[in-house]
Amino acid sequence: MEMEQAIRQLETKIQDAYRILAAKKLKQLHYTLNNSNTVHKGQTYLAKNVHHKIKQNNAMIMQADKGKTLVIIYKQDFHNKVHTFLTDNKFQATPKNPTNKYQKQITQTVKQCNLIFNKEQIKHLTQRNPKPPTLKARLKLHKAGNLIRPVINNRNAPSYKAAKKLNRILQQDLSLDNRFTTVNSSTLAQDLTKLNINKKHRLITSDKKDLYVNIPITETIYIARTQLLKHDPEIITQICRLLETILQQNYFIFQEQIYQPDKGIVMGSPTSGTIAEIFLQHLEHIHIRPLIDSKQILFYTHYTDDILIIYDTESTNQDSLTQYTNSMHTDLQFNPTQESNGCIHFLDLTIIRRTSHIEIDIYRKPTATDTTIHFTSIHPNEHKLAAYRYYIQRMLNLPLNAEHRKREWSTILHIAQQNGFPPTIIQKLRHQMKHKTKHTTQHTNMNKNKRWVTFTYISPQIRKVTSIFRNTNVKIAFGCRNTIANLNKPSKDHNIPPHNKWGIYQLTCNLAYVGQTSCSLNICFKEHIRYIRNINPQSAYAQHIQQNQHEYGQMNSIMTLLKPLNNPSLLIPYEQYYIQTLYREGKLILEQNPGEINPLFQTVINSQPPYST
Repeated sequence: MEMEQAIRQLETKIQDAYRILAAKKLKQLHYTLNNSNTVHKGQTYLAKNVHHKIKQNNAMIMQADKGKTLVIIYKQDFHNKVHTFLTDNKFQATPKNPTNKYQKQITQTVKQCNLIFNKEQIKHLTQRNPKPPTLKARLKLHKAGNLIRPVINNRNAPSYKAAKKLNRILQQDLSLDNRFTTVNSSTLAQDLTKLNINKKHRLITSDKKDLYVNIPITETIYIARTQLLKHDPEIITQICRLLETILQQNYFIFQEQIYQPDKGIVMGSPTSGTIAEIFLQHLEHIHIRPLIDSKQILFYTHYTDDILIIYDTESTNQDSLTQYTNSMHTDLQFNPTQESNGCIHFLDLTIIRRTSHIEIDIYRKPTATDTTIHFTSIHPNEHKLAAYRYYIQRMLNLPLNAEHRKREWSTILHIAQQNGFPPTIIQKLRHQMKHKTKHTTQHTNMNKNKRWVTFTYISPQIRKVTSIFRNTNVKIAFGCRNTIANLNKPSKDHNIPPHNKWGIYQLTCNLAYVGQTSCSLNICFKEHIRYIRNINPQSAYAQHIQQNQHEYGQMNSIMTLLKPLNNPSLLIPYEQYYIQTLYREGKLILEQNPGEINPLFQTVINSQPPYST
């Protein structure tokens, strides 16, 4: 299906030629993989053994909060940590699922926002099949007690699409100066090394505890309204009304139970970051700027919920600063960390206080595993080298002195060696990155008309297949599924009945009809019954029932989900594949036109039993 998707990006007149060429390449790849892909089979076998042991011990795999570290934890321990977080932050269990209620609210509110959305936009700003946001979590290995950081998936929430659109409007129209906001560690390092300090200055960092769940909604909306005053009053009213509706839909599901907080903003919503910045920058403007103007603080910046301060000990001290920051707002609590031997860690930097200036080094947390994709793994080289590109780029861009840069290079080579990489590959990569010629403008213009398609990387041989697109407007990216996390990932929808899913389906009498739907099968079946009763010529199945005077039964007896899907772009390719499969077996109703035979699908059909994908 990935190949079919890629071919559909080409001009229509050359698609069939590429299908024939691709079919030949796929036959060769199928033969090669069956005879030589022993490494992949071995790695998959090991991953399945890991999965079996995890399941046997009632454990699970989860991601650590920082880095790409994976953690194996007993399920009960994980659930206890989540419930501790919910209890500490006063989340309330709600007996009723409010999704349908919230869907009606957001639909009604969006329709009232006719000054910020046009009619065409309004159609696409509500979810067709809304679901409650789901709570996942990441383990804070670097914090005492290994607490969790909540991660909420809002993509299927009723307000997600409207929130995404509103966030763009807020970012364009709000007058956020970002004076005290750090964009990334590289920019921060450059700013710090330009500072002139003296012996009286000290370093301190603070962490805002559970920031998102403690931001006051009403107060933040009021701040946003005052910053939007340059607009027409009615436009401001519509923006704030929509914002309030989105922020009030703060809920999620965990272990089949709905939870709602009594305060705070929606975690995982597209607006969350912007709303947090509105509130924090307002506080900083009122409370922090006077400290800088009075020279009590030399430097102040924040990155999400972390703060870095350089203060003057003649004017203030750590206790006074902590007391002051904790008094800025009743809902916010700051946990300070003071420097040790003139050093402090912030983001991925070690900030070193010298007599008259600041030095920078690279910091790795004690929990860092220094594990990257192993050199022998069945992954594309682009993926294997991605971590080292980042390490080298960081080393070259940060203002490190010669000693720190030399030590960092030794660390990179050590990490590479631990992960099976020959040193020459990493040395060559550094040379390429250091002497890379800058043709960014030309490169950008060349890629404007390119269309990207992702192929699953199952072997280096896959490049022989994707090479047919070399001289086309299709660009190839590779994705991998053979990771321990993916192979041990539990099914997302194993508890969802088939008729509540969407994708490719089959309706049967003595023969079969194949269709596709982006709604649930329940809704789709009702539409077909309506077509039959109204003798609608648009439905081939309705024509078949009427012309042959066949009876149709209940949904459970005549409707089958052939292929559940999560990607709408796969609906047409999979529908055509199943139509072609049934037509070849003589099981397709005559009223359904199979169209031209797709040589790509024919290759798959010939190599697999019916209905396999």
